[in-house]
Amino acid sequence: NDILISIIILPIGISFLSDREPGLLLGNDIGCTAWVYLWYTTVSLSIFFVICLSLSRTISLLAPFRHQQIKHLIIAVTIYLVLQLLMSMGYNFLDGAKIMFHKVYMRCDIYFFGNPSKVILLTLQICDDLIYVAPAFVVTISCIISAVLLTKRNGAMHQTALHRSRNRATITILLFALLYGE
Repeated sequence: NDILISIIILPIGISFLSDREPGLLLGNDIGCTAWVYLWYTTVSLSIFFVICLSLSRTISLLAPFRHQQIKHLIIAVTIYLVLQLLMSMGYNFLDGAKIMFHKVYMRCDIYFFGNPSKVILLTLQICDDLIYVAPAFVVTISCIISAVLLTKRNGAMHQTALHRSRNRATITILLFALLYGE
């Protein structure tokens, strides 16, 4: 997914090198619209993948012998992807909404002209914000649970020095992730 984000951001770099001109892809309505949907979907999907990794790590620590099924992950990612696309397209159907290139930001985005319904606009904005804010809470709680479980396991007598060392390293990484990643 990170490679896809890097590829999707290339038109912005080309725009930057072309004196903030939109270029071939961002210069037409179809390319601009496709770029907006791809951009918001891949960025939010990347955040969702972090949640999935965090939760699977916590589940592995809570129930080490439980087999996690890939089909559950595929179903969750598919549902999330569909919801994200519906949210992105929901903005586009509001009265006065237009996807266009903005020279200052050097990217396409959704802009509103006219008078869209404030209730619908606020609802969409809250849902859109939840896509980026809610994962922070899930990942934070998962990291705390993982750190506590690993700390408790460090005290176990049957662990080798290598296991205790790995647990301490994992706890350190989790704490740095909590401190700097959120």
